[in-house]
Amino acid sequence: MGLHQYNELQWEQHGEIAAAREDRASTIARVLEGKKQPKLTLAPYMKVTLCRKALPGLHKKDVTYQIPQTRRLSKTSKARLKIKAK
Repeated sequence: MGLHQYNELQWEQHGEIAAAREDRASTIARVLEGKKQPKLTLAPYMKVTLCRKALPGLHKKDVTYQIPQTRRLSKTSKARLKIKAK
């Protein structure tokens, strides 16, 4: 038994995006001049979902899925289980 992991990359907005054409044009001109870098208005973050059972609704295009790892028993553990089962 393991955990099913779903990773989703999302973006969070910081500050305001310039809506007027003049502000956008001046920002582009300033960047092209090389004097100042534009402020980052979107910050990436990752949303991780862990579940005991697979969720069929989360198999989207933007979500990556990691299957649970199977636990391998050592030889001594297998032998111990055989003796216990008798």
